[in-house]
Amino acid sequence: TACNYNAEATADDDSCIAPDAGFDCLGNCLSGSAVTVSLVDSYGDSWNGGSLTVGGIEYEQENTDPAEGFGVNEEELFTACVDLNSCSDVIYATGTYPGEHSWSVLDAEGNVLANGVGATQAYTTPIGACIISGCMDESACNFDSSANEPGDCEYALEGFNCAGQWLCADGQAIS
Repeated sequence: TACNYNAEATADDDSCIAPDAGFDCLGNCLSGSAVTVSLVDSYGDSWNGGSLTVGGIEYEQENTDPAEGFGVNEEELFTACVDLNSCSDVIYATGTYPGEHSWSVLDAEGNVLANGVGATQAYTTPIGACIISGCMDESACNFDSSANEPGDCEYALEGFNCAGQWLCADGQAIS
C-alpha cells in the first residue's frame, strides 16, 4: 500500500509514494532494530566506489558536495534494519582512495556496534548476538579476547614460553 493512499481517488495519477525497503510508511523497521550507518570520507569527495553492506543492504557515500570544499570529513548517515538478536555481517568493500574512508554502525542509543577504516582489501565485521568460539584463558598461548564461548586452549610446555623458547629458572627466555 502506498504511504499516500487515498481511498477516494478515482484515477491513478502516478503520485503514489512507497515506503523504503524494510520500513513502513512511518519509517519504522518492519523487522529487526533500527541502526545508524555512518560513512565518512576525510577528503570530502565520496567513497569513490567503496561501499558498506549492513543488514544485506549496500550503502555508498554519494551525496558529497564539492562546492563546500574538499578535506572536510564529509559524513553521510543512513538508517538500516538489522536483527541484533542474531549474528549479522557488516561488509566493507574498498574503492579508490580507501585511506579516506571510515565508518560506524550505532544502535538506537548511540552505542557503537562496529566501526572501521578503509582498507585495500574487503573485510567483514560481525554485529549482533554473534557466537565467537575461542580460548578464554588469558594464560593460554591462543587466548582470544573476542571469544564469548569457550573453545580449545593451547599452553606452552613446561619450561617453555608460547614461542617455544626454553625458559631459565628466573622466567627469562633463552634464544
